[in-house]
Amino acid sequence: MGDWDDGDRIWVLSRTLRRIEFNSSTQQFSQVEQDLSNSSDYMQGIAQSHVNPDVVYALQDGRVFKSTNRGTSWTEIAGQSATGMSASSQNRGMGWSSPLDEKIVLFASQSGTSVKTIFSNDGGLTWKNVTGSGANYFPAAEVNGMAGTADGTMVFASTNMGPYVFNVAEEKWYPLATDDDVPVFWGQIVYCVKYGNQEVVRFSTWGQGVWDFRISAITASFTASTTRSCDGQVSFTDQSTGASNWLWDFGDGNTSTTASPTHTYSSNGTYTVTLTVDNGAGSSDQTTQQVDVYIMSAPTASGANICSGDSTTLTASGSTGVFEWFDDAAGNNRVGEGSSYITPALNTTTTYYVRAKENVATGTLGPVDTLIGTGGMHASAGYGLNFDAVQSFRLRSVKVYAGSAGPREIVVKDGVGGNVIATKTVDLNLGEQRVILDFDIPQGNGRFLQINSATIDLYRSTTGGAFPYQYGGLVSITGTNAPSTDYYYYFYDWEVEAEACHSDLIPAVVTVDPGPGKPTISEQNKVLTASIPGVTYQWYLNGQPISGATSQSYTPVDEGDYTVEVTDGNGCSSTSDIYPFVFTGIATSGEPMVVNVFPNPGSGVFMITIPDAGQRETQVSVMDHSGRVILREQMSASSNKPVRVDLSTHPSGIYFVVVRSETSVWYGKLVKGR
Repeated sequence: MGDWDDGDRIWVLSRTLRRIEFNSSTQQFSQVEQDLSNSSDYMQGIAQSHVNPDVVYALQDGRVFKSTNRGTSWTEIAGQSATGMSASSQNRGMGWSSPLDEKIVLFASQSGTSVKTIFSNDGGLTWKNVTGSGANYFPAAEVNGMAGTADGTMVFASTNMGPYVFNVAEEKWYPLATDDDVPVFWGQIVYCVKYGNQEVVRFSTWGQGVWDFRISAITASFTASTTRSCDGQVSFTDQSTGASNWLWDFGDGNTSTTASPTHTYSSNGTYTVTLTVDNGAGSSDQTTQQVDVYIMSAPTASGANICSGDSTTLTASGSTGVFEWFDDAAGNNRVGEGSSYITPALNTTTTYYVRAKENVATGTLGPVDTLIGTGGMHASAGYGLNFDAVQSFRLRSVKVYAGSAGPREIVVKDGVGGNVIATKTVDLNLGEQRVILDFDIPQGNGRFLQINSATIDLYRSTTGGAFPYQYGGLVSITGTNAPSTDYYYYFYDWEVEAEACHSDLIPAVVTVDPGPGKPTISEQNKVLTASIPGVTYQWYLNGQPISGATSQSYTPVDEGDYTVEVTDGNGCSSTSDIYPFVFTGIATSGEPMVVNVFPNPGSGVFMITIPDAGQRETQVSVMDHSGRVILREQMSASSNKPVRVDLSTHPSGIYFVVVRSETSVWYGKLVKGR
């Protein structure tokens, strides 16, 4: 019983230890019977070392004996107080010694005490009770057989309460099978057989056949959805073999027993993720990987209130890295970069978005321009550039030369004719321009950049292409899909950057006040009035503000071109068209002036005379309703010649006449009929 096979001797356990030897010279058997404890109690197990066959351990009467000469003589090395065992009325026990270390010994016995199994890893100097409890309890049962694996990691025991396995490293027992259809009474034959990369543990039973348990080599392995998380979330996929139990330690104090869990980290840092797997039979393995977490905090940004047609400067602060500005909530159309962004003139309320982006390496590759050789505008579809993404990166922009304006769809595929990875339609102007793409390209070789539009009409170099074009260990432009190796298609001076983490997008709303509307000026009883209400008003004469003229109505004291500016509660204003104001037929100062206008009304040609002009220098001006001067003529002091006003090419309506002399001004109207 036990580890009894020694090549030329066997051990038989009963109330004594019987050593049966075979003499190969005489071809005869001989036997020696020994009562180690002198108590006539049953032997409880024997274990002979595989490393050093001279070393043999025996258990009797709850006491351990050791021989260093293959059982010729014995020394008691542990009494009942050291083992915790007592005598057994039957020889229902087994022993095992490690195939790798003669000091490692295990005994399992139907002892009369609570201690059923003992273990030593120091050659029997000390013994540990490994009977266990709960799920690791070794039962008070008859031990009918015991065998271990070749690597010394597991020991299997056949009992009349089922099969059990002992994990040597953990020093724990596990039930090997607990299903209802598994036999209870297991026989005395148990051994391990090596089949390829598996070991098979074979048990006999009492009347219920021979049972095999296959022990696959257990290997811990897993993959992570990313080894650098920007949002803290990482999904882990188990790739282990032979595992039935999993224990994950995520490195931040959290664990999981799910085979393939997803974990969310709350703080930045580098975490060591440990996966420990076992097969439920005591064999286990462990592996680790590191995960970097870099969660960017979002910046703060405030909106602005502006008047229609104005621009404003938006600012962001409060986070590290570079700020990126977008005009869409998905962050697809980058419009600016930096701590501030100047909007275009806006007429409607508009929302912009800003986020913080990690500072990463940036650079350029590819020909800077078309001067690498000859070439011209190209129109054939299907051509482009092959490139390898050595690492995941962002293609920020490219330079193109368009032969015509209009939209072009730029795409990246996972190969020529492959699946689309990224796409963007851009409106091109005629000539050279830089096109912002912001394509996030995953790691992989054989990527393809092309135009996917009916209209190509972009510059292609037909000489001078010198592949590969590379930027660090990030990306390499390897060639084209054209037969000629020195062609270069369309996309010059690539701007690229390493994959970067970024924060959430934060909105910044620019609220546009449409203003009070454009006012008009009406006149009644020589009083001018703005047509729309406002918070404040300012009247102007000939483009200059009139002091104190800040009401909706104003009574002029001078003739001229009047305008009014109306301002609403948000400070937005609007200005009227010019209103020419005259005191009709009235000399405003100095000596009275007589002015004759005829015919009035008239159909086109009018004559203006000043009978009493005398020796005065006089100026005659004619203006339309908007204040535009149509005629201005000087009458000399020595002439009294009439002024001819030809309005035949002008539209019908009222025209204003101003006659100025050195001493007086006269205002009047002309009425042109149809």
